[in-house]
Amino acid sequence: MNLVPYPDLHFLISSLAPLYSIADPRVQPRRFDEIFHDIYDDKYQILESSPYSRTYLAMGLILRGKISFSDVNKNIKSLRDKKNLKFINWNNEGFKYGICNVPPYNQDYSLLCLANNTCIRDRFKIMRDKYNTLYKRKLFTHKYGEYMDLGHFDETLGAVDDIIKKY
Repeated sequence: MNLVPYPDLHFLISSLAPLYSIADPRVQPRRFDEIFHDIYDDKYQILESSPYSRTYLAMGLILRGKISFSDVNKNIKSLRDKKNLKFINWNNEGFKYGICNVPPYNQDYSLLCLANNTCIRDRFKIMRDKYNTLYKRKLFTHKYGEYMDLGHFDETLGAVDDIIKKY
């Protein structure tokens, strides 16, 4: 509820830290402060995106492990100061977080970030452009035409354009 300010803007991006195989002994464990910086790195995004360069509508952090609230607050403040994160003007304190005291398997702690960010707009543009390329060539439309009206494709494209405009 806190991550979706308007019903149409409900597309979240996620990042996870630490993001590595627990079976690889060459990877050194990350310190708690480092995983907070990792979640803003493009390499840790689950969906290929760059949220740091865009505006956040809201952000939810889910932490696992033996972590104190003061450490979390300190790291959030540090990130806001160092990274100069851009939040929408009506939600400047857009962080929500929750802590689960059970650590992940073979790790001391982990951090999942769910964010509502305007960078999702770029992914929708890419999807729309790929769709237009296929639709102009009428690829695979004969399969759909057997079961539905092809006008639904245009309606769906309009819905995607509306989402792009809103973000």
